[in-house]
Amino acid sequence: MTSASLGLCVLLAIWQERALAPGVHDALQGAVARAQTMIDGNETARAFLARFDGGVTVAKDSGLDPLTALLLRVTD
Repeated sequence: MTSASLGLCVLLAIWQERALAPGVHDALQGAVARAQTMIDGNETARAFLARFDGGVTVAKDSGLDPLTALLLRVTD
């Protein structure tokens, strides 16, 4: 469990800061774009995120993807 948590933290750090690993960062940006497309096309996923992070619409209005909006809410 600790290894998985550490791995997730590393991926989140790379996703936020390209200088850590440019190739991985670019791949993660593509994955986020694909996930956003899947979320946009799935009403169940949108409803889940609306309950979970305060609303996909709010994130889109801010120009952010849902994961970024969630991370910003957690840090505030």
